[in-house]
Amino acid sequence: MRQQDSRTDDHQTQFANALKQLMVAHGLGSVRARGDSGFLGLTPAGKFETTDLAFKFMAPDEHLAAAQALGLPAPQIGPSGRSARPQDMERFVRATGQLFDEYGVMNLEFTREALLGFRKTGHTVDFVVEGITLTLR
Repeated sequence: MRQQDSRTDDHQTQFANALKQLMVAHGLGSVRARGDSGFLGLTPAGKFETTDLAFKFMAPDEHLAAAQALGLPAPQIGPSGRSARPQDMERFVRATGQLFDEYGVMNLEFTREALLGFRKTGHTVDFVVEGITLTLR
């Protein structure tokens, strides 16, 4: 995650951890750009937007395992076992807006190859933030 401000690495790490927990709470496995780029956050005009992003939700067993690994309550929200609906994405985006306010984040801009989410690497699953520009207020 590239930063366009002089905030500390600790602040970025705290934000990334909070975002990871939020994604798990909502059963969201990954967010990627649909095409050449994607956008999540405030525009220069001050409107919160989500543009050209693909949301992939976890399977029920993945959702439960991720929640347990982070010490979160058993999943109660998110699609768990059914196809994601627009409401599932909207809930996550609304919660993201609140998180952005808390951490002073303006937006995230995704490149074509960007990944925000979980990647299996052998026997482990890593939380990955690649190809994303973070703009702070």
